[in-house]
Amino acid sequence: MSSSELFNRAISASFDAFVELSSTFMIVEWSRRAETLTGWHREDAIGLNFFDTVLSHAARDEVLSDIGSITNGDGVLISPQREVNIHTKDGGFSLVQFICFSLKEMDPEGFIGVWLRDISQERRDEEALAAAYLHDPLTNLPSRTMFMYQLSYALVRQGATDGNVAVLFLGIDRFKGLNESLGHQAGDQALIQISKRLLSILRPRDILARFSGDEFLILCEGLAATATAIRLAKRIADAFKRSFLIGSEEIYTSLSLGIATSSKEAFDAETLLANADAAMYHAKNKGGNRYEVFREEIMATVIQRTSVEASLHRALEKGELRVYFQPVIELKEEHIIGVEALVRWAHPEQGILNPDSFIPTAEETGLIVPIGTWVLGEACKVLDLLATSLKGSENLSNSHGVIEVNLSARQIGDPNLITTVERALRNSRLHPNQLILEITESALMDDPEAALDVLKELKSLGVRLAIDDFGTGFSSLTYLQRFPIDVLKVDKSFISELSEDGTGYVIVKAVIDLAHTLGLEVVAEGVETEDELRILKDLDCDMAQGFYFARPLPIAELKESLA
Repeated sequence: MSSSELFNRAISASFDAFVELSSTFMIVEWSRRAETLTGWHREDAIGLNFFDTVLSHAARDEVLSDIGSITNGDGVLISPQREVNIHTKDGGFSLVQFICFSLKEMDPEGFIGVWLRDISQERRDEEALAAAYLHDPLTNLPSRTMFMYQLSYALVRQGATDGNVAVLFLGIDRFKGLNESLGHQAGDQALIQISKRLLSILRPRDILARFSGDEFLILCEGLAATATAIRLAKRIADAFKRSFLIGSEEIYTSLSLGIATSSKEAFDAETLLANADAAMYHAKNKGGNRYEVFREEIMATVIQRTSVEASLHRALEKGELRVYFQPVIELKEEHIIGVEALVRWAHPEQGILNPDSFIPTAEETGLIVPIGTWVLGEACKVLDLLATSLKGSENLSNSHGVIEVNLSARQIGDPNLITTVERALRNSRLHPNQLILEITESALMDDPEAALDVLKELKSLGVRLAIDDFGTGFSSLTYLQRFPIDVLKVDKSFISELSEDGTGYVIVKAVIDLAHTLGLEVVAEGVETEDELRILKDLDCDMAQGFYFARPLPIAELKESLA
């Protein structure tokens, strides 16, 4: 088989198109793939002028220059690869990779060969990916990437004028609960409706983008002052007082909103976005449904939180956390019936840190889940140790003693919580009925329906459940009746106001009476004086804990103190 025959066979089998041209640019050969690519059959194409029929006018000069370089005797046999448009028979265009080359070596009578590869679909796919990268597919709003481009250009346009550019960072309050209670499809519909309502409030020149998840960004240019951005924030808050209809469900939601404006200190896109982000999280940490304007103290708080987070990771890895225990006293006989486990941080530089200095950061970052798992495991092991080492500790025996352990809102939402509790019980000699898991009112109210499901699963393990800090949250009697609760723990703020002629007395009495009516036990927290103890006994309170009896201590010190 000659080289010419081999060449023709290779052309026929190729997935790319091949065209042979004469010296006058007439088509003398037209491959099967060229037929598919252009719509012209071979018999129709041969004899046509390639430049007039197939090649787009815009590419003509470049292709003629390439052919000239091949045929002028300089030894160039193949042209550079180009991307050009070619005409199709139906009047459309296809984008192709284009190379022309000399045929003299394969066919002495040949002139120029043209190789074409269709890249139209490839480019359409790339454009679709680019569009998806620059726009959110759910809401069709600009993406974070597009927003950052627009913010950078806005800062350049406005020059160094303070306050002329503002970024508003919006986070939907309690959106996770909505997703879990109504489903992710309903959550998506809520995000679409939220984006439409936001667009209806903004000026035509303002830009709304979806940052991620349940967070949005607004870019405002040409402001007279920060007060203008604050007025917009108030309009947005007012608009969210109206409900959203998702399917047949009427839902209400609110926003936490951070505002940052351009200044000589914040005149690049990343800094402005970071400032607005910090202000938004500051608003969330204050309970949400509010706006905050960025100021330097907020960033200092963010930096401190970041530092605490990094140190907490180290604390977990290096075993710096400690479990302290505070006795729980049965009031009729005034004997110890158990202990509450409380976490402390043995910081290498700052000494023993109380939970207030690191638990909020652990909650925000999710580190509370591994911390809570470790505390639970350690706490479940300690009751038997106390019972076998303390004099007169028969009430800490395997059938009566209790260990109380706190659960955070994050842990309630942890899908591995039930497995974690089962493992802690299995690895200790603790009977499930001896474990009391404490949940704050606020953790229950974040998403009552989801919390109810989790509490029912915990109860099925045989453990007991308590509402901690009762009276400081916003729970209703309806929810109190529905939740499978065993114990109410009255917050120490009410105990400290306890006197027989004060409002504290009335509140504590009402809580104890209510709890007993519902068949619940009551623990008074923060008992510090003999008078408080006497009044609690008179009110028929079941249990108490506080500095009057003992401070939280490591297990070894607690054993020594109580012995």
